[in-house]
Parts: sequence; structure tokens; C-alpha cells
Amino acid sequence: AHYNSSSMKPLWSRRVLKTKSAIQDASDLHGLRGALKDSLANIGILSAFLCTLGCSAYVEPPSPPGNCLGEGALSAASTLLWFSMGCFFLAITFTITLALDIDGIPDQLLIPHLQDNLRAHASPLFLTYAGTFLLATGYGLDLNERVGCPAGVPFGVVVAPCFPAVVLGFGEYMRGRRRLLVPKYGRGTEDEGWGLGVSFFLPWHDLVVKCDEISVGEME
Repeated sequence: AHYNSSSMKPLWSRRVLKTKSAIQDASDLHGLRGALKDSLANIGILSAFLCTLGCSAYVEPPSPPGNCLGEGALSAASTLLWFSMGCFFLAITFTITLALDIDGIPDQLLIPHLQDNLRAHASPLFLTYAGTFLLATGYGLDLNERVGCPAGVPFGVVVAPCFPAVVLGFGEYMRGRRRLLVPKYGRGTEDEGWGLGVSFFLPWHDLVVKCDEISVGEME
């Protein structure tokens, strides 16, 4: 707490909740809070970068009527790029909102709050992946209209979505590797029921042990 130097009366203090249920070690909660903030920051930075890429293609489209599929493809590319930028914009603003939300949650209620809002915390990464697929497809159409379609094949549309697909595949591969950790290095029955690699969008959630519900009546 901070005190007034003349009267020694507290100017403000941080409210600390006390509950009858067991609370995790403070260092564990601080580590979880830091991991959440870092994850949200990384997603926000990535979304901002990808949004810039989408904007650069959106504001300078190929000259009509295009060199491959025609003006319809130009319109489709612009639409896909516009929606991708919308996804990235939502991802950026959601990460900021969630980071501010975490700042307003006391340590004792952090895990229950996260458990009650898993979909909200999964939404930024989901929007980033969705925007990446839209961006890649839009870029593929854009590329076709700029350089043409060799042998009549719109290779840009075919190849471009493969890049985010590889990213998703790599994420799924690492999730599978996490699943093998407990069977490989666990300590028998002591670690039974502890599943890693369960959540794709929220890897940190696999480390959170379900806690008892904390009601207002239990707070002292």
C-alpha cells in the first residue's frame, strides 16, 4: 500500500481475496499470467504483420481485366483480402482486450476466470489462422492475375493455401509430440489422467489443473 507522508493513512492498497479453498503457489500463477500475456502479444504482433501484407495487396490490385481468370478473380481476391484484414483486426483488438482483462483479475480467481472463458482466449489464434487462409487464397488469385496462368493452370490459388496448411500441420505435429511426453517420461500411476497436447489453440490449458468453484459465500 502507498501512504500519505503526513498522516500515514493509506492512499490506496491492492485488494487481496482470501478463500477457504487451496490456492496455487503465487509464483505459478505469476508464471501463468506472464505466459498468457506473452502469447497474446505474439499473436497480436503476428496479426498486425499479416494485416500489413494483406493491405499492401488490397490497395494495389492488378490492372483489370487481369491475366488469368478475369475481373471476377480480381473481385474475389479483393474480397478475400478485405475479410482477411478484418480477421486480423479482430485478432489484434481481442488480444488487447484479453490482456487488459487479465490485469483486472486477482491471482485467486485467475484460473476459474480462464476456465470460464476458454473460447474467448482461443478466439485470437483462431481468427489469425482463418485470416491467414483468406490472405493466402487472396494472394494466390492476385498472383495469377499479375503473372498469368501457365498452361491454363491457376497455380497461385492451388499453391498459396498450402503455406498456412503447412503451419497448421506443424502445430498439429508438435501437439502430437506433447501427447507422447507423459507416457514416455511420466511416473506411472502418479501421472495418469494428465493429458498433454489436448488443446490446439490453448496449449497452456493442458497445464491447468481443474480447481473447485469459488463462490462469493466462500470468501472471507
